[in-house]
Amino acid sequence: MADRLTIHPEYAADEPFIRSLPARMARGEGRLLQHGRNEIRCIEHDGRTYVVKSFRVPHLLNRLAYATLRASKAKRSYWHALELLRIGISTPRPIAYIEQVRHGLLGHSYYVAALSQCSHTYAEFLERTDQPYLPAVMKAVGELTARLHNHGYVLRDYSRGNILFDLNTDGTVRTEVVDLNRMTVHSHVTTLRGTANFSRLPATEEMTRLLAQSYADARHMDPALCLRLIKAARRRECQRAHEPY
Repeated sequence: MADRLTIHPEYAADEPFIRSLPARMARGEGRLLQHGRNEIRCIEHDGRTYVVKSFRVPHLLNRLAYATLRASKAKRSYWHALELLRIGISTPRPIAYIEQVRHGLLGHSYYVAALSQCSHTYAEFLERTDQPYLPAVMKAVGELTARLHNHGYVLRDYSRGNILFDLNTDGTVRTEVVDLNRMTVHSHVTTLRGTANFSRLPATEEMTRLLAQSYADARHMDPALCLRLIKAARRRECQRAHEPY
């Protein structure tokens, strides 16, 4: 069976190249960004940079489920990105997804996106917390999280490497989120569920206070309560991961 391919209409002319991406990934073309359970590479073509994420082959039962009943991780990444852009939350533009189905079973799947224009990640603050723009970034991240939750979306991989930002010339902060395949939708995101979403974002006391204040302001919640709940969620996550709080 041929690979199953969905391409954003704006990139339809690049279909031959996009169809070649699985073979290019297998040959190790482009610049490696991440290697491990999944692999991410930047591959250049005709003046554009494509970011390609290759998802590993699932376990046998999931191979059948993803091929017939459930959306693959690549497909979820693509459609979640379109949905976030629709509601005004920035993420690298989705270009395509590819699913390799053989004999009724899903093998590798690939999500293709444009290269982010943001040059920084939240993780930078874990190495140096004295940047003068830290308050503005924490405020922007709190507001970003609130916008997601106000629309009912919770990103389950909301971690230090998946929040990107850049500083605009007017002093404002542009934020983006990546790694969208694990996103859940709720009719209402409660204070408890919302603050728990910060559990995998390590932060100093001051960073946590700024996040809690910004998030609470954007959702019309009690800042002191949000701060307590964020700290409690982070303690639970550290205990679960056997890390120091």
